[in-house]
Amino acid sequence: INYGPFENLPAFEKRVAKFNFQNSAPFLAVTSLERTIEISHWGNVAVENKVSIQHYGAKLEGAFSRLDYQRGVGHQISVATIKAVLPASARDIYYRDEIE
Repeated sequence: INYGPFENLPAFEKRVAKFNFQNSAPFLAVTSLERTIEISHWGNVAVENKVSIQHYGAKLEGAFSRLDYQRGVGHQISVATIKAVLPASARDIYYRDEIE
């Protein structure tokens, strides 16, 4: 970034400045989180987490192309993985990816 040259300006002069920058990294935010825990009469425990995640990062230009994505176009703005820490005793695990 270059500033100046500044010549013949009064002290404490104020001017509006605009800056544009590029950030292609994914930016995720949890918009909704709901946890349901069911305990049966036999002692079984079922935990269900419903998480809504919104991607507020860079937007796609034009329509999504799976062919372009497989060729590497758009990888820097996409979310490739989401990690979850599960207990060792967890079983019957499922997830659903709902894209709107």
